[in-house]
Amino acid sequence: MIKLNPALIGFVTLVTMLTFFDYLYYKVCEFYARNKEGEPGVTALLIIALMHGFNVLSLIFMINVATHTKIGSSKLSWIILIALLLLLNGIRYNKYNYSVLKAKWAAEEEKTRKRRENWVILYIVLSTALALGLAVYLSTRKW
Repeated sequence: MIKLNPALIGFVTLVTMLTFFDYLYYKVCEFYARNKEGEPGVTALLIIALMHGFNVLSLIFMINVATHTKIGSSKLSWIILIALLLLLNGIRYNKYNYSVLKAKWAAEEEKTRKRRENWVILYIVLSTALALGLAVYLSTRKW
């Protein structure tokens, strides 16, 4: 039996996640560039930070549900979190901007493109629905 190094597995997982978010950034930029709405790079950056924020929020909400406790956080902590996410993603996508990512994925096959686009749409819908659904559910609970 082959024993895999946990550090290697973690690294591969990180690279896979970054590639997914790079593709998400690329597709959002492409959508807004095609529709000539605003600044595509900035819009994509805001959407990625929002999705990351929704994921963190969902995780906190799931901990609340699982432990039957209310883990509160201030508005300031959310502002700091979103600002940090914007900063980190801004640094990354300043280096890997739309033109770099377009060169990487512009020639992808139709079948691969459709499959990846479906994953992007599913991610956006599920992240949003989970965060908002848990927020509504927790707002109706008596603490």
